[in-house]
Amino acid sequence: MDEGEATIGITSRGVPKRVLGGILIVFVLAYAMVDMDLDEKIVISTTVTSKSKHHDDTMMELISRHPHCFSDQLWSRSKNKKISVGDVGKYKLMARDNNDVTTTATTAFHNYDHQCPYFLKDRYNCAKNSTERGSMDHGDNPTDWELVLLTTNGNNNNNNNNNKNNTSKECNLSQLVQELGGPIGVANLMLQPSMQQQHHGMEQNDDNGSNGTTTTNIDKDGAPGGGSVKGTAKRRQPPFIVLLMGNSYLRQMFEAMACQWSTDITDYRVAVNATRCVNLQPNQTCTERAGELVPPKRENVEGNSVKRQRDKQAFYRPGVTLPRRVFADPIRDDVAMVEFGNRIRFYYIFRPYEHKHLADVFTQSFHLDLASVDKLVFNYHEDERLAENNTKLQRMFQSTVWQTRSVWPYLTFKQLQERDIGRWFGADNPWVYFIPEGHACLPGVPDDEANLLLFSILSNASVGK
Repeated sequence: MDEGEATIGITSRGVPKRVLGGILIVFVLAYAMVDMDLDEKIVISTTVTSKSKHHDDTMMELISRHPHCFSDQLWSRSKNKKISVGDVGKYKLMARDNNDVTTTATTAFHNYDHQCPYFLKDRYNCAKNSTERGSMDHGDNPTDWELVLLTTNGNNNNNNNNNKNNTSKECNLSQLVQELGGPIGVANLMLQPSMQQQHHGMEQNDDNGSNGTTTTNIDKDGAPGGGSVKGTAKRRQPPFIVLLMGNSYLRQMFEAMACQWSTDITDYRVAVNATRCVNLQPNQTCTERAGELVPPKRENVEGNSVKRQRDKQAFYRPGVTLPRRVFADPIRDDVAMVEFGNRIRFYYIFRPYEHKHLADVFTQSFHLDLASVDKLVFNYHEDERLAENNTKLQRMFQSTVWQTRSVWPYLTFKQLQERDIGRWFGADNPWVYFIPEGHACLPGVPDDEANLLLFSILSNASVGK
């Protein structure tokens, strides 16, 4: 069992096996155990303390409604708890009622399109015009499908998406995350009283995007000090910190998280005046700059130059309304941070190996003490590069955080869709040369990935193939 993990083992016979964390919680979950196997056990991965009754009650309610999301059969048998997506993941067609309206809670997670008020790269869009939408059947949209986790071995190899046995053994990630309240709900459970004593790095009382105790009021146009956004009061404790380091596939998950839960954003920043010295010609010189992390401003495309509109139109089908409010050039989210409810922050770095002075990104742009990071996510061998070329930086992370890092299996999601759906929902807009593109549609698979990331935080597990 992992250190600091409070686990209550309950067999399907309802017999308490073990209670860790300092107190005994008496509750009845018999009605939640009806569909569980005799050898299936519930695992609670949040710290239980005598001061966390609210968290305990929330967890008990979640377990009663989603018992299979807390089954030990979701985790691979290894030293550290790991969700092997290829083994337990399955894509399922969402049900609709007689009025052709999707009936699952998943629709709440696809409440954005290419008009997302935060970063969403044009190349990822799969927007259709009204004629195309009218000719599409249920199942033709990436948002008609959702990722579920199956606790019973072998069920995930059954391609019948309406199999009732599968439903009885599944963990519906989107419904669970929605009931939690997204990133804020996960953070509320993870920021237990016992965790408040942990060191969270540079406690600064300025407005630089650090992991300190202040925040910036950002309006919906991205300008600081404007309109109201949730949670502008000073936070009472440092936020939960998630650091994503990888290529554009991780960028998609970062953007999906921001778009899904945009109404809960309390801070959003990108690096400006940043320079990476890559692909230089023999006679070229370059000075690398980490850049300053600031709230980006937006501009109105419709009132912009003809060239800018023409550049945008290259990514969208005729008849599709162009994004009305976008970030001004040359803003990119190669180095970015998004915060939800003053409670949890996601930092993203694109291709960290291209930064000759990667430490400067953490100290000068993010103002982030790596010892304060609670969750690490890599892809594209970035963890191996960091361990090999930046040993000093690697050692700054808490050892348990490094050991439980996730190496994100992006290709596995593509393989699951091809197996369960018979196709991959990759970007298919006019800019794409080979359709479908390797990058998924947004909204689409990256939303499932964002849900899985939040679930892995809640369950104190890593994610892998």
